[in-house]
Amino acid sequence: MRMRVPCVIGASVIFLAACGTTSPTAQPATTATPAATATPVATATPMVGSLADLFITTIPSGFALQPDSVGDTGPSDLAKAARDDGSANAAALLTQDGFAAGYQRLWARQSDGTYVVMFLYRFDDPTGATRYEQHGIGLLEGDPTAQKTALPVPGIRGATGLTGTVQGRPVVGIVYAKGDYLVQVAMQGTGATPDVAIHLAHDQFARLP
Repeated sequence: MRMRVPCVIGASVIFLAACGTTSPTAQPATTATPAATATPVATATPMVGSLADLFITTIPSGFALQPDSVGDTGPSDLAKAARDDGSANAAALLTQDGFAAGYQRLWARQSDGTYVVMFLYRFDDPTGATRYEQHGIGLLEGDPTAQKTALPVPGIRGATGLTGTVQGRPVVGIVYAKGDYLVQVAMQGTGATPDVAIHLAHDQFARLP
């Protein structure tokens, strides 16, 4: 999975960043909400199959759902997932691991430019989801340019969490497999804090079978 807009830790299939020199202009939230509450996700392009019912429905206050065109988000078929992966053999790996469908969502907070992006991929079986997860982690660990620190993610067995800085901006990323599903939560910006990312990871975890 590759984030094409907000730069995240390293350059691997899990925490990816085709980092540009500029960030997209965030679309503002339509309503203000108290900081202590969650903001319902706005209706956007319909998701793929059952992924619609499994994706998280709340995010931290102040973040606005961004159109798919802002971050090349939305549905992911095999071709898009391979492009987002960026590896030379990405399509073959995804096919081997049984990639079935995927979806991405991007939220932004206009006040400080912090981004949250989430990926949800479905595979044919748990073995494929775990294998593809390990592929990405291996690329990340082998990237000497990735400045990162391990982040514990209590309550999600096998989750990999990382914090770091990219282009002077804090980043937080969490990835895990649960059953047939692979999830990535990634944040970038001054508001990218581990507690928010961990909360979102748990929220998505609870929605998966």
